[in-house]
Amino acid sequence: TKEAIPEPTEEELLQKAEYLEELKRKKQKKKVVLTAVAAVALLLLSTVAAIGYYGFGYVKDTVLGHPTKELLEGDWVQSDYGYPPVSLQTPKVLLRQPVKLPPEAKASIKEMQAFAYRSAIGLFSIGTTSITLAQPEEPDFDKASEQILKNFEAQGAKNIITKQEEFTTLSGVKGVKLYGSGKFSIPDSDELVSGNYAVLFFGGKGFQQNVILTWLDDDAYADQIVDRILNSVEVKTSL
Repeated sequence: TKEAIPEPTEEELLQKAEYLEELKRKKQKKKVVLTAVAAVALLLLSTVAAIGYYGFGYVKDTVLGHPTKELLEGDWVQSDYGYPPVSLQTPKVLLRQPVKLPPEAKASIKEMQAFAYRSAIGLFSIGTTSITLAQPEEPDFDKASEQILKNFEAQGAKNIITKQEEFTTLSGVKGVKLYGSGKFSIPDSDELVSGNYAVLFFGGKGFQQNVILTWLDDDAYADQIVDRILNSVEVKTSL
């Protein structure tokens, strides 16, 4: 006769239960590890694909942040500034600036209204001015250009290169575009950085309007912002 298989002891049952529990924990841990590895692999694959499509710089700036990239991709504002008004799209609302005319300017300028935005980081800035002249005469854009370049120099700019061409808004209003590059100072720093600038001049009898932009050289996001702003500019052509 076959001998009866003895019933497992309580100690053996306990050891078996502990073994099964340990086996279950190992399987669960392995599953978590595999899931994590798969997630990392997917992230790496997505990153590599994004770098291949957009470029390393764009992906880095998206992950770490970039001031002008955030401006470019933020909510833009269409608004009119000053009188005679300057209308344009900007990534931030321009704020009214205090204006104190020097004594020598008061003879030719009746009123000046200025609005501006400046990034806390880097060189990027947007400004508009609307000027009512003391006399109903045509504005002197050459004189205004010289004054703006002097203002750049007074703020520490050096090696300024200047070009000039006609500028026409989408609605057909003609003006003058002064633009170029140079070494510019940035807030709270003695450092000079390579930058670009563009200034638009419009006006008629008794008034003048300006748009002034500055931005860092080799900043692709700022280049796109400037293009969008310039393409949006419109001005009133009479008082």
